[in-house]
Amino acid sequence: MFNIIIVESDAQLRESLMHCLTLSGFRAEGVSSGLDLFKRMAVQPFDAAVINIGLPDQDGWSIIEYLRQNSQTALAVLTANNRLEERIRYYEAGADLVFHLPVECRELSAALTNLCKRLSSHSNKTDPLSLPKQETTTAYTHWQLDHTQWDLIAPNGKAVHLTPKEMQLLSSLAQKPGEPVHRDALMNALGYNGQKGSNRNLDTIVRRLRRKVEEGLGVQVPVQTVHTIGYLFSAPIEV
Repeated sequence: MFNIIIVESDAQLRESLMHCLTLSGFRAEGVSSGLDLFKRMAVQPFDAAVINIGLPDQDGWSIIEYLRQNSQTALAVLTANNRLEERIRYYEAGADLVFHLPVECRELSAALTNLCKRLSSHSNKTDPLSLPKQETTTAYTHWQLDHTQWDLIAPNGKAVHLTPKEMQLLSSLAQKPGEPVHRDALMNALGYNGQKGSNRNLDTIVRRLRRKVEEGLGVQVPVQTVHTIGYLFSAPIEV
């Protein structure tokens, strides 16, 4: 049984899609915002995500691009815009499927079934010619924060060394993965609270950390901006 998460702000449509996909044999659940999506994905892996591009709190494009670069989750986009140029843009951002609203649930279910089966079959196949001959790399299913070595270890097994401020920032975010941490709490943890330019210093640390991880590990660090609140770590992490 495949796990599906539906990201749709309209409660009636969300419930309808959940009901249809559940009857089709999926284990389906729904959330109403991008923030709720990141919270759920921090603790529960999903085979596919069905995302309405027009979300109230997050840029749908950013969500698609982020999930494509940082997860193996299949992505289906729901959109009210059926122009060819827009559909191409969705595919270029990383979508696997694009459906024009209102969507026919039977068609969505059939497409998701085939996509999930194909991806599952592909992930279970191993090409013996691609296996390393003399060297192996430790595989992780989540991020790790090593307080002894001051390293952040990505799911691909690669590590990047952290500065004291970066370590403190990630330690604060890792206490509750998927839960937003207020800017004031982060600035206090970093020793910036009450200082002039504290907000700017916090944002600078996050920006440099994102660049360091992307350049050093080849992936994006799952530190997400939560508008008007602060930041959250949107993936499972072990401290």
